[in-house]
Amino acid sequence: MEWLVTMAARRVHRTTREVVTERFQQERPHLGALPHRPFDIAEKAWRKVYKDCQIAFGGNRYVVAHECVGHKVLLKVLDGMVRIYRDEELVVVYRISPGKGHTVADPKFYARLKADREQQRRKYHRWLARARRPGDC
Repeated sequence: MEWLVTMAARRVHRTTREVVTERFQQERPHLGALPHRPFDIAEKAWRKVYKDCQIAFGGNRYVVAHECVGHKVLLKVLDGMVRIYRDEELVVVYRISPGKGHTVADPKFYARLKADREQQRRKYHRWLARARRPGDC
């Protein structure tokens, strides 16, 4: 820190040909505030969700919500965790699985898929019955 005060701040900058501290004092009133949240330094990757509700990353497969099937999701990887987003909404967070060939899943996604299938079956059951009757147009 001493070098910053005694040397760097007092030198004449090559590009501006001005003393660094003097130039900073001129610019200070025009500087805006820093953002309240830290800069996002996560590694980012896009993946398409397969029909089995999975995405591939790092040699492993990760399960996401069935509503994401066919869509592209954003993966943010940082500190051994993968955060999966769809349209800026966080879908799930997983610890990155060591090794390769693993499937990482949260059981809630399978339960939601099963519940949704039951709801669809009940909802369309009467229409399917009508469609199967001969002679109806």
